[in-house]
Amino acid sequence: MLQLALALPAGYALAKLRFVGKKTAFVLVVACLLVPPQVTFVSIFLMFSKVGLTNTFGALVLPFAASALGTFLVRQALVAVPDEIIEAARLDGASELTIIYRILAPLLRPTLVSVFLVSFVYHYSDYFWPLVMTTDDTVRTLPLGVALLKEPGSGVRWHVVMAGNVILSAPVLALFALVQKELVRGVGGS
Repeated sequence: MLQLALALPAGYALAKLRFVGKKTAFVLVVACLLVPPQVTFVSIFLMFSKVGLTNTFGALVLPFAASALGTFLVRQALVAVPDEIIEAARLDGASELTIIYRILAPLLRPTLVSVFLVSFVYHYSDYFWPLVMTTDDTVRTLPLGVALLKEPGSGVRWHVVMAGNVILSAPVLALFALVQKELVRGVGGS
């Protein structure tokens, strides 16, 4: 949700506002899409360890609060929104935040649902980042827990691991079932 809250105003600024360096900012957002998270993990880990954020939930959330992909997708969706809607809202006295969150967000619902689903599935199933940032079982994620379902000495009990994977996939399937209509609406364009 934090990604959506930040991607909406960033995408709005890149799509609808005029400012110096707008094209450069957009190029930087696109360039961020080319950098895999594994490239930056050492510097982020060192920074988080200096401020004492390793082995916390904040270490799992904060590095991904801003999303270049979310910003890019929201910007692309906002390019198709007519400027007249925004001008009419401004004439009615709406603030920029009201325009973004109360007028444009409902129009972009299929895009926002898609961004949320991509982000949720990516971070829910992420193995690498939680493995690097956590050492305590209380803050470890479910994929790490399933990976650690081995008993010392007896090896892997595959039936337990497979049951863990079924439980691990249940929330993702339930979420897709809940937002299926929005996804179909977004693909169908209606």
